[in-house]
Amino acid sequence: MSIEALLAGCAVVTTGSGGAMEIASAADLPLFPKDDSVALSRLLARLATDRQEVLNIASRGQTVALRMFSFERMIGEWKRVFEDLGRQGCQTDVHKELSAKELVSCQSARTRHDLKPRRCDQ
Repeated sequence: MSIEALLAGCAVVTTGSGGAMEIASAADLPLFPKDDSVALSRLLARLATDRQEVLNIASRGQTVALRMFSFERMIGEWKRVFEDLGRQGCQTDVHKELSAKELVSCQSARTRHDLKPRRCDQ
């Protein structure tokens, strides 16, 4: 399943395999069994005749994806990683170059598409 498709507001159906199950469950996305083309065909045929259900799936998926994968949440996750590394006394090149506090302070100075670790003054 593509997080990008959900974020863009597309209706997504999935097998729920791998990491997709977490978001599929949270968004109540339609599931079909892996390697079952007949079940997928039936699901798609049903959705082809029910535009409102497609819109509902797209809306639920986008809402959950925005909540689970927002820029702010991802920055928060990175901040926790750096803080954990700091508590463990890790002295990797990335940790030396960019602390968690510096990463969070860069949030307002950088775009959502520019997530390369660097200092704000660079």
